[in-house]
Amino acid sequence: MKRIYGESSNPHLQDTLNDEYSFWLKAARAAKEEQDTRAKYQKIVLRDISAEIKWLKQYLEQHELIEYKRTQVEILRQRVPESLAPDRLLRYRNSLEREFYRLLAEYDRAQRVRKGLPMPPEVDVNLMASK
Repeated sequence: MKRIYGESSNPHLQDTLNDEYSFWLKAARAAKEEQDTRAKYQKIVLRDISAEIKWLKQYLEQHELIEYKRTQVEILRQRVPESLAPDRLLRYRNSLEREFYRLLAEYDRAQRVRKGLPMPPEVDVNLMASK
């Protein structure tokens, strides 16, 4: 029990099975002569052991459920694109957007030519600094 629960002299947040066992063992030793009292203490310890086993089984089930959920989250996380993929998608979007506006301007120009409307002046924007 010391391997599982540690030394009983170490403080715990709540009593452990080791603490309960130690308490009832001391009580049983004090009641050497009274067989009924010792049998009563044995039943109490066995009840505590059963409760601990039940708690450990519930803990195991909860732990397995948490691990299952963690695995599901990991599977979903792996479906999220890496940080490079969104950057690439943004570049594709920007490139397609520029192409769309270029084609829209070309279409507008072709419509004006077809209808005989005056052309707007061409604007040549050169962002390069002159030397």
